[in-house]
Amino acid sequence: MIQGTSSDCGKTTFVTALCRIFKEDGINVSPFKAQNISLNSYVDINGNEFAWSQYIQAIASKTEPNVYMNPILLKPQGNGMVQLIVLGKIYKTIHFSEYENYKKEMKKVIIDSFNYLSNKFDAIIIEGAGSPAEINIKDKDISNMWVAKNVNSNVLLVSDIDRGGAFASLYGTYYLMEDEKDYIKGFIINKFRGEKKLLNSGLLKLEKLTGIPTLGVIPWIDIKYGDEDGASLKNKKIKKSKINIYVIKIPSISNFTDFAPFNYDENVNLEYIEDINKIDEADMIIIPGSKNTIRDLRWMKEKGFFERIKCFKGIVFGICGGFQIMGKEIIDVYGLEIGEYQKEKGFGFFNFTTRMLDKKITKQFRGKYKGIEIYGYEIHIGESNINTPVLNIDNKYIGTYIHGIFNSGEFRKYILNLILKNKNMNIINDIKDYEEFQEKEIIKLSNIVRENIELKKIYKIAGGN
Repeated sequence: MIQGTSSDCGKTTFVTALCRIFKEDGINVSPFKAQNISLNSYVDINGNEFAWSQYIQAIASKTEPNVYMNPILLKPQGNGMVQLIVLGKIYKTIHFSEYENYKKEMKKVIIDSFNYLSNKFDAIIIEGAGSPAEINIKDKDISNMWVAKNVNSNVLLVSDIDRGGAFASLYGTYYLMEDEKDYIKGFIINKFRGEKKLLNSGLLKLEKLTGIPTLGVIPWIDIKYGDEDGASLKNKKIKKSKINIYVIKIPSISNFTDFAPFNYDENVNLEYIEDINKIDEADMIIIPGSKNTIRDLRWMKEKGFFERIKCFKGIVFGICGGFQIMGKEIIDVYGLEIGEYQKEKGFGFFNFTTRMLDKKITKQFRGKYKGIEIYGYEIHIGESNINTPVLNIDNKYIGTYIHGIFNSGEFRKYILNLILKNKNMNIINDIKDYEEFQEKEIIKLSNIVRENIELKKIYKIAGGN
């Protein structure tokens, strides 16, 4: 099990790397995260929804992603409300303060899911959540040491040295564990910039104080297979590119992993914007997926996006909730998003109405549009009275329910060439599917991590030869 001294210390990335390393060494391996809190999700072949990070880890493991890899997913909806997804389906929408009442049921789901994977794989690499040393809620935590105890797993503890205080974080986390610290068998220093020899005296002292060896110092790695946390919404260094694509940074933005292929395309400068004055610089505006579509539509009106986008001369592309926003009206009869009946007029770019239903549509899709390969997955509770959820194009307005649609190199090329034609610029002739790029990045990650950890000792800790 991989736990961390904090959120965003690199647990997800380290698990991804270990999954690929184990697989390269001939071990049939699966990732597992008992509970995830994220608005970025994926749908497996059976239509079950789970966290996007476990999907990436499954890809690294070269195994079919499935919901048992992340049996519990919490999707925040705002105002303290959270959608509780259990084994890929909506279980309930509750206030976060109520979640404690469901922990007993969730514990059984976690153990049953782990056992399911145990019967199918030689090894399981478990990812913790946040920090195991939040002593005010440690007795309620079902993501970290509770998992380690109940599946009898040794633990490696990861700390992010780039943010500072790594030694204190490892030392403090270890000693706040009380009897649970016996599960911790190794430390990992992550995101290190500099000469490793400068750390030696500190590592020796840390081991003397705790009795726990440091089994890896992993350098800062610029990996581009797609971010799944909010950090990826911070704009990278602006590139001088042929095409400017701006994503409206709505408050409840979800599945922003959809836009990762643009982030690493040399032809594109991708930015997330909250300033309406940036719109005129764009060649294409994207209205992304939303966990609270009506509220985000109202936010766009309050901020002035609604009127400004109506005057925009470039392409407007809506995905999922963004697609719904581009229709005539959204009606939430059951109050699924806000808690009471709501309706709001949309942009009217498409002639359809969306009604929020109490059943979520989750399924994979693969097909063609004008001979162009399109693939991805649907995750939405709204149904729109349209002929197809795949791709709707009306002049400069484009909408779809399909997440991950830009992963297809053919489709991405089609969209970028539409923009280039509008600008009277030379079109793109060659572009690769994003999965090819993703695979190269995972190989790069696993190679660097392998070179910087004591793998034989880690295998021994994991109980293998």
